[in-house]
Amino acid sequence: MHIDQYSGEILADYLYDNYEPLGKLMSWGITVHKGLEYGLANQFIGLFVCLGIMGLIIEGLILWWERKSEGHFVHQN
Repeated sequence: MHIDQYSGEILADYLYDNYEPLGKLMSWGITVHKGLEYGLANQFIGLFVCLGIMGLIIEGLILWWERKSEGHFVHQN
């Protein structure tokens, strides 16, 4: 929105209906990413993704710890 600083008159107003399809998709994606679109469901999805990533990190550390040679932090041939 462009407003004249002296008169307060609206000079141009670019609404969602004026967006191209890609612009609408980006706008929707930003809203979903911020968690504003689907509320509690979106928060639970984000929580499960976060817990999944944390689980992968922990499991990777456990597998590395079980596989490493005794007395070495890095496996050497």
